[in-house]
Amino acid sequence: MNDPVQQMMKKTQRYWYVDGLAEIGAGALILLLGLLYLVVGWLPWQGVKAILLGLGMPVLLLGGMVGVRAWVNRAKQRLTYPRTGYVEYRRPKTARRWLVLLLSGVVSATTIALLINFMPLLGERFVMALTGLLVFAGMSYLAYQVNLWRFLLVGAAALAGGLLASLLNIPDPFNSALFFGVFGAAWLVSGGLTLRAYLASSTPAEEDADEEG
Repeated sequence: MNDPVQQMMKKTQRYWYVDGLAEIGAGALILLLGLLYLVVGWLPWQGVKAILLGLGMPVLLLGGMVGVRAWVNRAKQRLTYPRTGYVEYRRPKTARRWLVLLLSGVVSATTIALLINFMPLLGERFVMALTGLLVFAGMSYLAYQVNLWRFLLVGAAALAGGLLASLLNIPDPFNSALFFGVFGAAWLVSGGLTLRAYLASSTPAEEDADEEG
């Protein structure tokens, strides 16, 4: 028997992705990561490479997430809320938020530890394949959590990018550039197609009122 509260929460979470804007923002950020890896691969100076990866990567991620979130919110205010309304998300309690953060940290640390421990067994060429598999698993869970199965295709694209980088034995960091490039492009395509379908199937409330008048 389906829990109506859980179903309502899933519906509310799914509404965040109804217009594809969050996917477009995520895709742009992931493509920037791929571009950073590509630039690092072309640079001949090891010191600059270390600075870009050690300092530039966290700055890009943190700044990018803040910027993407702000852009998505502005775009939703302009495109989404006038068409299908505003949904306020219930914020989890502080204790629960910290528990989620703690669990996320443990999972991330465990994943990194597994990658480090299994790297000698797998060989460096298969690290990206394993990364693609982990991302596919995460995207599958997200697809189930919000009941949007197009995310499976995005995860499958990430898996394909990781497998391709491993099978072609592309050297580091160009293998990461390929993986993030394919993953980011998949997000952008998914978001772009979703946004186009959303805009075609909805109109702003002002236009509906004018037509009725």
